[in-house]
Amino acid sequence: MKKIKDWATRFVLRAGTILGGAMFGFAALYILLGLISGYQSADGTPATTSETISGIISMLILFGVPGALLLFASKSARKRIYGTTKKKNTPAKHVPITPHPAEPVVETPTYEESVAETPAAPSAVAVKCPNCGGMNMVLSGTAGECEYCGSPLNA
Repeated sequence: MKKIKDWATRFVLRAGTILGGAMFGFAALYILLGLISGYQSADGTPATTSETISGIISMLILFGVPGALLLFASKSARKRIYGTTKKKNTPAKHVPITPHPAEPVVETPTYEESVAETPAAPSAVAVKCPNCGGMNMVLSGTAGECEYCGSPLNA
């Protein structure tokens, strides 16, 4: 019986929070969009000031106030039942992982160590052919051949 009661209580509290938030959000969005784009009468003409104010008041009465009341009631009920409004995040216990005695311990290098050990990759350099004048891309520190005339190139 306790499981059913706990499940039902959680369901009602979540439903109240979701429904209250949706109602309040709908009212706020309707009012905001109406103020930005301008309210219209039923016949499509721009609404008068009194029609605009009555539209805002009706949205507040129909959706805004009930939504805010549902939000407030579900939050205060959650606080009364559980003692808090949000679930507390408890950190997990840290258990250090120790290697098995038969396994060798291998240390991996840090990023800085691996970068220091990595040789720099050769970069491509534009070289002008002394024979035909064509521009060629050659890796620095290597010899190449001109794409146009076949002459040897050094970078």
